[in-house]
Amino acid sequence: MVYYLTEHIGKFRNIDLKIKKVFMNNYNLLKNDENSVLISDTGIGKSITNSAEDVVKELTNRNDEFCIVNKHLYYIDTDGCTDELLHDNKGNFIGFNLLNL
Repeated sequence: MVYYLTEHIGKFRNIDLKIKKVFMNNYNLLKNDENSVLISDTGIGKSITNSAEDVVKELTNRNDEFCIVNKHLYYIDTDGCTDELLHDNKGNFIGFNLLNL
């Protein structure tokens, strides 16, 4: 269970489920160009592979150069392999393209 410390009373309390997801999707934004975005797993919390749906949704909704609409989304997993998360440009994860690079 995830907790946070409230500064005003100094007690631990459960945080909202939506906030938990932010901490569970731990990845680094590494590189982008006009056709692709590259992210890497931090090895902390939920992996990119295990949270692919959330990662795709989050990156589709970004309002910066790391938005993945009309781009390929490549990721480096905790073993150092590079593969692709396939998506429909609407925030939905549709599968993996195993590149094994």
